[in-house]
Amino acid sequence: MERSSWSLSTAHRRVPEHVEAVAFWGAVVLPFVYLPLLFAGLDSVATQVLFLLLVVLNAVMILLGHRYEG
Repeated sequence: MERSSWSLSTAHRRVPEHVEAVAFWGAVVLPFVYLPLLFAGLDSVATQVLFLLLVVLNAVMILLGHRYEG
């Protein structure tokens, strides 16, 4: 059985440079958005879900923007 040659690095080559730039800077700025949620407290389910979504979005932005050399 033949192994697939797909990997994260080959998939990343398909990401346009402007998307990398937005993802990189988004990953830099996004923690400033979700840190106030932590200080205010994650009392409600809606706030907890929002925080979780922002952390996941930050991780995706890190993956997409980690090769940006702006």
